Amino acid sequence: MLAAHVRGLCVQHARFRAFGGGDSRPAEPEMITDSLLEHMVRRLQCAAPLATAPDEFAKLARDGLSLGAVSDELAACFASHTVGASAHIRMVVESPQHGRGELLVPRWVLQRATELLLQGDAANDHEGLLSAIVRCLARAPVDTRRELIAHILVVGGVASVPGFRFRLAQELQSRLAGEERWRALAASVALAEEPGPWNQSPYLDPEARPESCDKSANGSVFAAADRCWIGVSLAVAAKIGGVDIRRDDFDGHSLPRLD
Repeated sequence: MLAAHVRGLCVQHARFRAFGGGDSRPAEPEMITDSLLEHMVRRLQCAAPLATAPDEFAKLARDGLSLGAVSDELAACFASHTVGASAHIRMVVESPQHGRGELLVPRWVLQRATELLLQGDAANDHEGLLSAIVRCLARAPVDTRRELIAHILVVGGVASVPGFRFRLAQELQSRLAGEERWRALAASVALAEEPGPWNQSPYLDPEARPESCDKSANGSVFAAADRCWIGVSLAVAAKIGGVDIRRDDFDGHSLPRLD
């Protein structure tokens, strides 16, 4: 999903300039090869450290953020909050029609691609992580919610994207603080993998650290991309039961409806 989103944004916003002069032209789909896409996603991508103005972004993202595309207004908003020395990332590519040249990818594309995972894609009915966490929190017993929100363990390959885990925690704290029902839990948001939840993050209020979260890290033993497999291995070894889901019943985004 994330790779498809980056590819779509590159086709929509990247430019190509052939060596030897001439004006730049819109990037063509065949320029974004699988190997180039993998290089961008694995080595160049990061999550922007700070969100845009919450009210402004929420309004633009509601209608302007979807898989593989963003509205012109949202693109301008992202570009105005880009972090980096230059506005573009330059990579050498080959074009069957135009020869060898450089691909100019707006830096915000690789800094803001993860916004789709955080905010979701309403047009394609993909729920964002923030909404999913709040929904799960609402289903949990009241007396467990503070401990749950204070021990968030982010797993999967996307968890390895630089800055993503802290952005998730930052946005979650902001989301909870903005809703009266959850405001009392906002200060308890913490990552289970960080020894002193915000000791290494300048983005959240340092005075908002709950004492219950000031513990040794218990989520940093395994790499983020391996945690799901380790968890499944432990569950199988311990003979912990659960719902069996066939590959054909899983669409990559949501669990099948169980009768």
